[in-house]
Amino acid sequence: MSVLVPKTAGRRGLISAELIDIIAGHVLAGAFLGVAAEASGISARTLFAWLEIGREVEDELRPADGFELHVELVGRLRAAHANARMTAETKVHDEDPLAWLRFGPGRERPDAPGWTSPARDVRPDSASALDQLLARALASLGLGDPGAGESVAVPSTAIGGESLAHGEGSDHG
Repeated sequence: MSVLVPKTAGRRGLISAELIDIIAGHVLAGAFLGVAAEASGISARTLFAWLEIGREVEDELRPADGFELHVELVGRLRAAHANARMTAETKVHDEDPLAWLRFGPGRERPDAPGWTSPARDVRPDSASALDQLLARALASLGLGDPGAGESVAVPSTAIGGESLAHGEGSDHG
C-alpha cells in the first residue's frame, strides 16, 4: 500500500480538489479524519474548520459563493466514511458472522431485540396454549399443579426414557 505524502512542507491552508481526493482516499482506506488530515499535510483543526463551513453551506446558514469545495469535501468524506465502514462490516459479516450479529446491526437495542441476547422471561399470564394444556393434563393425572410453583416429576416412560421435573431448569418455571 502506498502512502501519499504532501509534496510541499509547511502550512497548507488552501482547499483543492486534489487535496479532497487525497483526504477521501485516506478515509476510504480506514483512517480517521484527524489522521487523514495530518497525512495529507493539513492539521486536523483545519480539516474540521473546512467541514464546518461545508455543513453550514449545506444547511443554508452560510452563502455558497466561494465555498463549493467545502461542500464537496463534506460529501466526499461522508461517502468515503460510509464506504470504509461498509467494507469493514462486510468483512466481519463474512469472516465472523457471530461478531457481526453481536456487535453490528443484530445487536440488542432499546427499541429492538438482538440476535444474541438471552431470551427474556415469559410472563406467567402469557403461557402458550400448549403449556396451559400440559398443565391441565398433569393436574388431571394427579401429578400436581405446575402453575402453583411446585416441581412435578414426569415419569421417564412418558418422554422416551428421560426424567424431567417441571419447574426445574425449565424456561417456563
